[in-house]
Amino acid sequence: MQHTGEMKGAPLTIAVATGANGSSCFFQDAGDGYGYRKGQSRTIVVTQDETGVRLDIPRNRGWQRIEAVEFVGIGAAPALVRIDGKPARDVRFDARTRRLRVALPNEGVKRIELSR
Repeated sequence: MQHTGEMKGAPLTIAVATGANGSSCFFQDAGDGYGYRKGQSRTIVVTQDETGVRLDIPRNRGWQRIEAVEFVGIGAAPALVRIDGKPARDVRFDARTRRLRVALPNEGVKRIELSR
């Protein structure tokens, strides 16, 4: 990227550090101006448990889209990855970096489960 103006169209990846249960949230808005004061923003919540993550991604109103979830610290590739109960199609495991990348088919995904 040459400047921050190019970031608006760049997709984002949520990184989840494995090893403990917990939750996290992050705030997203246009990145400039004061629209957030008028509710022009969204808060994304990620909750992790022993089997995967639950995602609460509010409707996208033109901000950078969430493209994938990347699990960091995975010891081995899971036997199966499910997105909302269905087998995930675009999953990549890198044994060297111990990372598992799960592409989201859309931002409406509610749950990613990892079966060992």
